[in-house]
Amino acid sequence: TRGNAIMLLSVFCWVIYSMAAKYKSDTLSSETFTFGALIIGLIPLIPLGIHAGLIWSIHTITIGQWLLILYISAIATGLGY
Repeated sequence: TRGNAIMLLSVFCWVIYSMAAKYKSDTLSSETFTFGALIIGLIPLIPLGIHAGLIWSIHTITIGQWLLILYISAIATGLGY
């Protein structure tokens, strides 16, 4: 099914990330590696976001939804580290 394919793709991506982290940990700082992984992950997400219409519907997000985004991005992540 489609869900199984997405799960397998997710596992495959995690394997690639883990292997890259193992081999590049000697040559790159953790900040540099994380930034590179962020950029590489962002590249396929931009067209998907445009296709889904997320960029054009950003003005319809409510204050409550912005607060949830802030919580997830800043507070939960910040406390997690």
